[in-house]
Amino acid sequence: MKPVLIVGAGPVGLTTALSLAHQGIPVQVIEAEPALTLDQRAGSFHPPTLEMLAPFGVTEAMHEVGIKVPHWQIRDRREGVIVEWDLGVIADLTPYPYRFHLEQHRLTPILYEKLKAFPHAEVRFSTGFIDAKQSGDTVTVSTTSGELKTPWLVGCDGGRSTVRKHLGTPFDGFTWPERFIVISTLADFAQHGFTSNAYVADPREWAAVFHMPGLWRLAFPVHPEENEADVLASTAGCTTRSCLASPSAASGAVKPARACSISTSASAARPIWNSCRRSRSATRRCSRKETRRRAQRPSPSCGASPPTARRRATS
Repeated sequence: MKPVLIVGAGPVGLTTALSLAHQGIPVQVIEAEPALTLDQRAGSFHPPTLEMLAPFGVTEAMHEVGIKVPHWQIRDRREGVIVEWDLGVIADLTPYPYRFHLEQHRLTPILYEKLKAFPHAEVRFSTGFIDAKQSGDTVTVSTTSGELKTPWLVGCDGGRSTVRKHLGTPFDGFTWPERFIVISTLADFAQHGFTSNAYVADPREWAAVFHMPGLWRLAFPVHPEENEADVLASTAGCTTRSCLASPSAASGAVKPARACSISTSASAARPIWNSCRRSRSATRRCSRKETRRRAQRPSPSCGASPPTARRRATS
């Protein structure tokens, strides 16, 4: 049997391949990039995803580097905590009664290493999908590295899936107008009463706060009147607007800050990674907003698009 061909070596593609390999099915993954991507994408997982990955040994490996988040908060930017939730109350329903924080670029190497243990599984980098044609029980796939034949073609190449577009599969939805700036910092918000996940309410300067391994990630709005190039400029920081914030030691509230560090003092940690992001269902960096809200059920992996599977590339 020729291997099932999966397009995309992201978390969805690699998880699909790993599941097939565990069942003894030959599988080949092609990826246009020269290696696994390293950027700021999805980083939160919920109990059903951890349960799904556990039989493959992935969940155990994730726990060696990720962060358990049993509590999360809703906060007012000026007044502090409004409510704090305890996910421990669902401990009788799941072995993983918590959110779990681990960036996508830390998950994909785990999946890749697990997949490499199977002799009937292969990942080919620098191999992009071009098109596919069906003839009987075979799909002939043209790639940037040559031609491949497979009985099944599975598109796991994200929200802008080339496979999906080639098959003419619709992706109906609408575009959110909002833009966001995403910042990672070494500053420790836990010292000021923040749980490892917190959502800060404010009519204009709201924020989402996530504790990731070794850093904290924050998302803030980029307002309609702000130029994207200015926001991303290395010299801009927060000099053009109070896009960052510092937690108040007194109340734990988030106060606007003009300085370009997320901290309570001038000497605290600096932001180490900025990117302007539009909110996409597939959570990716982009310079132009093209968010799609899928009508169908979201994928089990937070921030990743579900696979587009099509038997023998039929329309």
